[in-house]
Amino acid sequence: MLLHFLLKISAPEISDFPLFLIIAIGGVPLLFQIAVKILNKNLGADLLAFIALLLAVYLGQYLAANLIVLMLASGQ
Repeated sequence: MLLHFLLKISAPEISDFPLFLIIAIGGVPLLFQIAVKILNKNLGADLLAFIALLLAVYLGQYLAANLIVLMLASGQ
């Protein structure tokens, strides 16, 4: 996330790339873990956080999506 802020100053057109990378690397494995939990009918806060992650990406709030990925990954 620090790289995002440094790039925002020097190269704003590519400043979101590190955020996309974190969402892709961290979010995709979490998607599979949460899908398994849904199939096992273990609905909880992880499902709600993943819905928030999808909405953050849809709305273009990539920094918020990164914080959600961090929260989900640290809670595992």
